[in-house]
Amino acid sequence: MRALATSDPKSAVRVAALKQLTLNDDPDNMSLLENALNDSSYDVISEALDAIMVKDTALALQYAQRFENEQSDDLRAEVSGIYAQVGDASKNVFFIRTIPKASRLAKYQIIDDYGTFLSRFIDNQQVISQGLPVLYDAAENNQTWWIRMKGMMSLQKVEQSLQDEKTELGQNSSNSGQARLNEVTTQLNGLNEKMEEIKSKETNEDLKSVYNR
Repeated sequence: MRALATSDPKSAVRVAALKQLTLNDDPDNMSLLENALNDSSYDVISEALDAIMVKDTALALQYAQRFENEQSDDLRAEVSGIYAQVGDASKNVFFIRTIPKASRLAKYQIIDDYGTFLSRFIDNQQVISQGLPVLYDAAENNQTWWIRMKGMMSLQKVEQSLQDEKTELGQNSSNSGQARLNEVTTQLNGLNEKMEEIKSKETNEDLKSVYNR
């Protein structure tokens, strides 16, 4: 099986072999996965990154940075998934740069990941102020309705994170807690207002019916 994962001429076979091998906890598999990151196939590299992420998030993050500028949409989507979960605030630049040039299918996935990413940084004003306009644009202006829907769903992730923090802060009577509560309330009100504005402008009947539920 290891020979198939490393030497089979068909990338689909190498991917399938990697999937099979990583089902067990053999410690030798990590070196196999790391070697697979040098494969000529983007599919194999994506599979290796995904498997490494399951086993060692810090290592996956380290390797993901190597592939930020690759031209493969599938690989960039793989990187975005890793950054969404464990990337630090500096990875915001990756999403802002990548979303506009991604294909429709990749854009759908990366926008979803971006919502997850932003929801982790609601206390970082720079990240939020740069990121929300990207999601607003996707939710309001993208020509594909299901990408607009994904933009709105990602905004809802941020909204939920803000709401969760507001609820938690409501139980904190300290001065610093009250100051942050006021800030979160302002952010949440502004976000809700913009989301409602976007929904009111939607013309696709299927999407309007989703928003009106």
